[in-house]
Amino acid sequence: MKKEIIEIKSVEEFVKMINKNHPDNFVYRGMSRVGYKLIPSIARLEHLHNDPNRDWHTFYKELEQKFQNEYESYSKKEIKNSIELSAIAQHHGRITNLLDWTQNPLVALYFSVSDVKHYDNTTQKDSVVWALSDFKPFYLDPNNPQQEIPITDKQVVIFLRHLSERFKVQKGCFTHHDLPLEMKPFIPMEDVDNASTLIKYVIKGDTKKGIRIQLNTLGVNESMVFPDLDGMCRHLTWKSTNTNYTQNIGLSAGEATH
Repeated sequence: MKKEIIEIKSVEEFVKMINKNHPDNFVYRGMSRVGYKLIPSIARLEHLHNDPNRDWHTFYKELEQKFQNEYESYSKKEIKNSIELSAIAQHHGRITNLLDWTQNPLVALYFSVSDVKHYDNTTQKDSVVWALSDFKPFYLDPNNPQQEIPITDKQVVIFLRHLSERFKVQKGCFTHHDLPLEMKPFIPMEDVDNASTLIKYVIKGDTKKGIRIQLNTLGVNESMVFPDLDGMCRHLTWKSTNTNYTQNIGLSAGEATH
């Protein structure tokens, strides 16, 4: 996989680089630590790696079956496609072999800086936004139970119907990651040898507070990314406790909360 690394210090700089490098057909993933690997949640179960009494395929099949057995008692939405069932499980926090991405680069940038606290004066860790291109798009038909992930020399990106208002607003999509043989560790996407391209935007720790303020000015904040009561309350908390940092950049307490 072809890779490039670019350092970002502001939203303006990020948007300029996006316009320069990504005319279309890119998806993005923001992460709060630059050292985090592009692996799905199931791959992070390091205590299972190389377990001689298990294999990923059996483990995952059993996990899927247990989820499907319980799903109908929590939702009336009929799911005929196993891939969409995995996407729903991923959306609600279950471990899967899918990885969340977004078609909106500013949403990805928000997720890369959303962990920073404006009142925390400790040194912040660098974060990252990954941009993926030259991928194989896969449009899921929820009514086709036989639909399978295509075999290709590129990274597959799954696009499906909106699972919720949150998923719609975040313009979510997924990458699919093949299960290794036995219980061998997953290979991070950035280390996979295929025809896709990754650009790594590194956000320096000392710029994250300012970038989060800038994103809020553009309307990219908790209440936008999470369009529900939880998101509204988190955003209200963020604004109401933002005084210390905003005063340092020349804003009054009243301006900080408007």
